[in-house]
Amino acid sequence: MDNTYQSQISTYLADLVTKTKQEQISWTKVNPTTFVANVPKVNARLTLQKTTVPTRIQVGSALRIINVVTYVLNLTDMQNNSVVLMLNVKENETSYGTLTELFNVIDDATKKTGAELLKRIVEG
Repeated sequence: MDNTYQSQISTYLADLVTKTKQEQISWTKVNPTTFVANVPKVNARLTLQKTTVPTRIQVGSALRIINVVTYVLNLTDMQNNSVVLMLNVKENETSYGTLTELFNVIDDATKKTGAELLKRIVEG
C-alpha cells in the first residue's frame, strides 16, 4: 500500500474501533468469521472477515504447516457496488493489531446482543 495513505488509514481504523466500541457503528454477524456494517449515511458497506491460512514453516530440518490467522476488511461503495478499499493483513501487516481488535470488539458486541435477546426469551 502507498505510504502516503497508510498513516491516514491507520488513523481511520483506530477511529472505526472507537466508534464500534461506542456502538455508533452497528455490525451484523453473517457467519462465525464475517461481520458486515451498512453505513447508509455515506452509502457504504464494511465487511470484516477472519480467515485461517495454512502456512509452511521450517522448524529445524522439518517442514511444518501451521494455521495463521489473517483479516480482510473491504469497503464497498454501494452507489456503484464496487469495492473501493481492501485491506488484507497478509499484504498490509501494520493493520493486523487494529483489525484483530476490531474483530474482537464486534464479536463481543454480537455476543452481548445475543445474550440480551436470550434473556428476554427466557424471561418471557
